[in-house]
Amino acid sequence: LKAVSGMKNTERMIVARLLRRFSETTAYKSGDALLPEAETFFQALNKLRIPDLAYFTKDELLRSEQGEEPIPKFIIEIISPTNTVDELQAKLQDYFTSGVQVVWEIFPKYQLVRVYASLKELKICTDEDVCSAAPVVPDFALKVKDIFQS
Repeated sequence: LKAVSGMKNTERMIVARLLRRFSETTAYKSGDALLPEAETFFQALNKLRIPDLAYFTKDELLRSEQGEEPIPKFIIEIISPTNTVDELQAKLQDYFTSGVQVVWEIFPKYQLVRVYASLKELKICTDEDVCSAAPVVPDFALKVKDIFQS
């Protein structure tokens, strides 16, 4: 059986490690959430995207309950070998055009993370390098190796 979309079984531990680390942040303790596969409507683009993980403040979550469509300021995408460069670039452009401030692209196959602060500002992280979600979630940071191993 092969799902059309959704989290792959090989990505579950990565997501679990990220969520566990997020639960230690001040943002989490104040009611913010890093949500897996939350449908996000980018109104300005009239597009629906489903990021692998999207960060929402408590206020944005409450506004969502009222029917609003807040744009997450921090998004994580886990990249599979079947993703094309064109797909990745289209998502990045959609995200930054819509007000996202930080995007992580996690490449499990290469144990590498690209941290974008804009379409022009990119940090490539491996091994002991620290990936940070600042300025959106200043205390959400972890070494690349800790994303891939317990």
